[in-house]
Amino acid sequence: MLAAFLLLGAGTQPADPDDDDAEVQVRAPEPSVESYDVRGLSMSALRDEVEAKGPEGGAGTSRVGLRFEATQRSNAKGACEVATVRVIAETRILLPSWIDKGLATRDLKDRWACLYRALEEHERGHARIHVENAQEVARALKGTPPQANCVDLAKEVTRRFDAAKAASFAKQQAFDRDTDHGRKERRACE
Repeated sequence: MLAAFLLLGAGTQPADPDDDDAEVQVRAPEPSVESYDVRGLSMSALRDEVEAKGPEGGAGTSRVGLRFEATQRSNAKGACEVATVRVIAETRILLPSWIDKGLATRDLKDRWACLYRALEEHERGHARIHVENAQEVARALKGTPPQANCVDLAKEVTRRFDAAKAASFAKQQAFDRDTDHGRKERRACE
């Protein structure tokens, strides 16, 4: 489940005019994993805990953030063009943590492990899509054509960012639709 999709543009800043080519950088640190506690000694008790304590009624979630910084410069024709693009993609994954697992039967532990792996893989799927989307955003911003002035360039960069943001969100929604929010992966564990 994708809980939040936050995309912020930082705008454009002046760059070194001697820089020849637009430089692009995408930074995507490894997702951070956070947890919420659940307790139970049966699958139904664990499901009840996850349902009560899980994010937005789901078992897990990925919270993603994407920001960009773009610098500008004047080109040889006097137009304003993109000099550098930096896109930062961050992901926080929230998963359940079974507190009293040590008291459970081997069978319940095995089923939980299978469900947890499937849930974690689903949320990491969102993270992978997020990184791919960040790379597409960087390419879209780098490809911004020169504009007559830097105000117009900033507007076009923002327009391109917003379009890429909409496409990225659609891909995340399609992933959840195709996997039934990760339920398809978890069905093998039932």
